[in-house]
Amino acid sequence: MRRTARTLIVIPVVAALVSCGGDSAEDDPSPTAPATTATPTTTPNPTSSPTEPPDAGIVITLTVSGGEVTGADERVSVPIGSEVTIQVTTDVDDEVHVHGYDLRRDVAAGEQATMTFTADIPGVFEVELEDAGLPLVSLEVQ
Repeated sequence: MRRTARTLIVIPVVAALVSCGGDSAEDDPSPTAPATTATPTTTPNPTSSPTEPPDAGIVITLTVSGGEVTGADERVSVPIGSEVTIQVTTDVDDEVHVHGYDLRRDVAAGEQATMTFTADIPGVFEVELEDAGLPLVSLEVQ
């Protein structure tokens, strides 16, 4: 009795497989194109800073080494009302100063100074390594 039950189950499965068709495109009335996989592409950002992480405002990261400033263009446009974070790492002890907003932060050699503020005053404002008299970036708030 068991043998008969197994045969009855196997026969409908085999019959269904056989009736599904052949193995050539001629037998298939609706040939489909081969599947393709889309590869996402990314375009590098032509400016290294400022970056705009979601909901974090504008982050400007600057590095000073041997009197040379890297990390951002000389002038950065900032929409008025934006939250701005300036991160400065330098190889000398000094003070980072955001003119016009009168924000100051000491920075030790090899350390990072971070300043966050709301850019709510329109105009162009210099960010400077104060004691060295070295301009780091100008913020154009508009």
